[in-house]
Amino acid sequence: MTRLFGTVTTLVFTLSFASGVMACDKHKAAAEKSAAVGAVANAKSGCHSKTGATVVDQGVARVMKQMPQMTYKVGDFETPCAYTAASKAKDAGSPIAYLVGGKSFESKNDAMNQQASLMRAELANAAVVAPSVEGECIKCPVTASALAAKKNVKVKHMVAGIEFDSDKEARTVADKL
Repeated sequence: MTRLFGTVTTLVFTLSFASGVMACDKHKAAAEKSAAVGAVANAKSGCHSKTGATVVDQGVARVMKQMPQMTYKVGDFETPCAYTAASKAKDAGSPIAYLVGGKSFESKNDAMNQQASLMRAELANAAVVAPSVEGECIKCPVTASALAAKKNVKVKHMVAGIEFDSDKEARTVADKL
């Protein structure tokens, strides 16, 4: 169990810093091919959901959706791809603005420092046990109970994007993160 969550944490950090490249138009086809290959490998391993993703893959995806992303802006054009932004900036003769967490930076280093700071805060939140309903983290237990009753499902417990049936099991994992 400890190795599983060590892997999740490592993947989150790795994917966080690679997210700009993964979102790039230039690399989109390669990322889609890689995802398809991963889904096939997961299906062959027997540890997969209906979508072909492992529990760890799903957890990493949930955590990654919450991570702050850097986007690039040239004039009115905004993109998650550094290569596209550089090309537009060269063609337009305009500087690139780096956007992170709703703030604009002239310096890429300042933007990266802001992104790292926001990621640290977000990762600290990922180690907190929270109620979840059908894979969606609901911070308020009363709201989670009401939503679960409406959907006729059980409230589960989420840590680092991974759901657990038992609060005790979730807390044990959270304590190890």
